[in-house]
Amino acid sequence: MKPSVHGALRILQELAYAQLLSELDRFQRDRLGKPAGFALLLNDRLARCQRQVARFQTSLSHTELSELRVARAVYLRMLLSSAFSRLRGWETQTCPASTPISHLHEWLAHDLERLELTELESGMSCDERDAYLRAVRLSDACD
Repeated sequence: MKPSVHGALRILQELAYAQLLSELDRFQRDRLGKPAGFALLLNDRLARCQRQVARFQTSLSHTELSELRVARAVYLRMLLSSAFSRLRGWETQTCPASTPISHLHEWLAHDLERLELTELESGMSCDERDAYLRAVRLSDACD
């Protein structure tokens, strides 16, 4: 993998984490009545990550962007494959106010990962889908 694609993957993960923290903070404010906390700081972090993503989208070649989409999808699929063990045994029907923040964090991360993967998969070209399926089969064979 080219260093530029590897760097872009890191930025995408940083963006995903910033989105997760922002959503978690918003949830705590809206649903649990907690004070604003770090909303301004989180919004700044999210905006910075979005600017970095916009920069690399214009600086990477079509081939690098394609490689990036496939690599990100494979990574998200790997994260989602561990969801059962990460979330096993946690009640999904309990009151959010009584749910530990770590559980809310994991559930929200899982939902955001699933949404991002669905978006990536639905936007893949035929060549990207072929590369993705090959990578998935290869990683499944290694498990």
